Amino acid sequence: ASTRAPDEVARLKALLVRGWGGGVSPSEEVVHAEVGFISVSQALKSPEKLMWEKATDLEEAKLLAHDCWSPATSTDDANFKGRILPISLLLTRKRCGRFKCRAVALGHLDTETSELHTYSSVVTQVGIRMLLTESSREKDHLISVDAENAFIQSTIGRLVVCRLPECWKRDNPTGLVRLHRSLYGLVDAPRNWSKHLNSKLIELGWSESQACPGLWRKLSKSGKFLKLGVYVDDMLAPGSDRQELVSEIQKLLEIVKGNVIEPQMKTVDGKEWQ
Repeated sequence: ASTRAPDEVARLKALLVRGWGGGVSPSEEVVHAEVGFISVSQALKSPEKLMWEKATDLEEAKLLAHDCWSPATSTDDANFKGRILPISLLLTRKRCGRFKCRAVALGHLDTETSELHTYSSVVTQVGIRMLLTESSREKDHLISVDAENAFIQSTIGRLVVCRLPECWKRDNPTGLVRLHRSLYGLVDAPRNWSKHLNSKLIELGWSESQACPGLWRKLSKSGKFLKLGVYVDDMLAPGSDRQELVSEIQKLLEIVKGNVIEPQMKTVDGKEWQ
């Protein structure tokens, strides 16, 4: 067991969140956080080896299915002027007990970012409060959406060469790959995803608020507006006509992979709330 103090574990976790560009959510639990971090090699030798192997295999399969990379060629080597970025595997155990692996490019080592635009708008807390207040007053229906593997749905417009983790080098002895997708950890990954999502929303007839970026609306058949709040990969959509709202969200999910988060019933003071 590690001798790390709880505050040191929290500090290291905060560094991971900041330094790896959102590679892990602050709400996620770091593997064995109560005793410190363990490496991938340690995890794959632990009593939970099969669970971690399943998690790493699933992550690899997901990235390959999205064509996230291809083996680096001699042309890539000749044209690449930056630093090769290692891809690390971040292992977490969710509160529900699920074992999760996420591949993260160590983007803080990237030397080719000085001229990159990295800003990407998200709805503010004030914007979300306004959205919820108005939808409550109008008695609108609400649909919550989570974009699946959001960043890697977008492409990158520059040459980035990465080195695969050891356990993924089976068919690539050097482990050097050229990235095609915006892997978590790249400093421009959030912006690439935001541009991708925004372009799809515009194609579907949505328009973004100039006063509060991250808030979108689309004219409904009733003459009112369907609305959408976007915070990175989480979306909240209110609308007066449930059937039309469901139809519009389905159109979006046909071109942006994601899932509708079904509401849960909770009992508070003897009453059920959705």
